[in-house]
Amino acid sequence: MPLQALVLTPTRELAIQVTRHIQDVAKYTNVRIVNVVGGLSAEKQLRLLKRKPEIVVATPGRLWELVDQGAPHVSDVSKVRYLVIDEADRMVEKGHFEDLTRLLDVMNAPYEDGEEKRRRQNFVFSATLTMVHDLPKRMKNKPKKHKLSEKEKVEELMRTIWYKFKAKSG
Repeated sequence: MPLQALVLTPTRELAIQVTRHIQDVAKYTNVRIVNVVGGLSAEKQLRLLKRKPEIVVATPGRLWELVDQGAPHVSDVSKVRYLVIDEADRMVEKGHFEDLTRLLDVMNAPYEDGEEKRRRQNFVFSATLTMVHDLPKRMKNKPKKHKLSEKEKVEELMRTIWYKFKAKSG
């Protein structure tokens, strides 16, 4: 069975935390969850992936490294049915996660074997990404650091996960 769900987080610590939470919820099921992050043994992670887990929680860097190497069970991430991007605002910062873009390019590419592409459900989470209100007037005129505005973050996020998106003006 192909990988069913992929959860991407910006940091190893968050990936480990998310994995523990999913394991707690799935305790009385046969669902297998594997953590794929940098800083831990790639060999051990490869052994765990050979067991064909239904859910992989990963950081983009290590996952891309394994996908690029043709690692078992993750080499064809294009067939993932559920994609979760956690802390999305951090994941789309310019130059912060090129590996995320590479992964999404692979996930969105047409199948080479001519098989019809299944629909994938995307979940995008962010505790700090605000899309509802404008900045107070007193803050609008302050010089800005080179960070993305909330609107720019949303637009970049939508472009990154390949939605046809046009921001509303004004």
